[in-house]
Amino acid sequence: MAATRETEMDRILTGMSAFRYHRIPPQVLALYPPLPEAFEDPRHNKIAQSPIVEDLLGTPVHRLMPSGYKATASKLYRTHVVSRELPFGSVVDTEHGFQAASPALALLTLAGELSRGQLLMVAFELCGTYSAFAPSARTEELLAEAVSHGSLSTRDGWQRVIGSGGRPLNLWKRAPLLGAEELAGFLEQAQGLHGVKRLRWAASHVTGTCASPFEAQVSILLGLPKASGGLGVRFENNRRIALSGQAQQLYQRSCCYADLFFEEDAAHPPVALECQGASVHSGEAAALSDAARTAALQLMGVDVIPITHEQIKQPESWVAVKQLLAKRLGASTDKTSRQLRAETILRHELLGPAAV
Repeated sequence: MAATRETEMDRILTGMSAFRYHRIPPQVLALYPPLPEAFEDPRHNKIAQSPIVEDLLGTPVHRLMPSGYKATASKLYRTHVVSRELPFGSVVDTEHGFQAASPALALLTLAGELSRGQLLMVAFELCGTYSAFAPSARTEELLAEAVSHGSLSTRDGWQRVIGSGGRPLNLWKRAPLLGAEELAGFLEQAQGLHGVKRLRWAASHVTGTCASPFEAQVSILLGLPKASGGLGVRFENNRRIALSGQAQQLYQRSCCYADLFFEEDAAHPPVALECQGASVHSGEAAALSDAARTAALQLMGVDVIPITHEQIKQPESWVAVKQLLAKRLGASTDKTSRQLRAETILRHELLGPAAV
């Protein structure tokens, strides 16, 4: 990295721009032309009007520059200076005329800009099986045109979630972009870089693999220590549960997955907490499937607790959810005034207008 020329460095996305890039489904990226070549746009006049910046990345564009670079005020760029050589593999190539910080480096460069709750949400997304990508109006038009022509790629492993009534959602399924071991290895190599301590905290509180932002929000609200605004309870994300023969008669599957699973102990039976997003759990067919699944788990002695986003968002219903969990799990949800203040701040970071 130290040997990279400055003219190349100004095309390395980092921070929020890199995170936005990693959110974009490959089939969407394939619909956009690359940035103009550097020799075609030496003064960077064309970049802001480039469709990929206007529709997907937004401005300011966050970029990496070498140590010693003197940043000047710019509406187009926000510059992040590299103080030392970066860990191997921190920059990835793209087919669109720029490079991008890897998911791990993107997290690191966001660590100093986001609140702890927001940083944790970004970490859950990159380590999860979902992308919260909201297409612009022009992107939706390009997607619809590609679908109508049969030219939209379906071989890249990303799939858009379809809600009730066949409405496409701003949620995409994909394989995780960052694994726990990969992130741990990056943190070892990145010791001494700005933001490492904060990112190490976030990495230690990613409880597992989530399939939606709602699951990540619930995991944070329940899993963080009380001093950080959570409830401090232990669970497993995305737990595979093999169904017995009788249970399969109720729910025609060999297994199912619990969003949050609480192991049986002296205080309670095994508990499966189900995060029911309104868009993907609405409709008669979805309701029947959820009911059959719940019946199968209950037959096996698993207590099922369904919760909705509205229930965790509204302060009054959130209090009721905490009381329900305390009753079912035998856990104390009592908090000191300081812990309650931390919870209020955390809820604003996760559910308020400043949420990522």
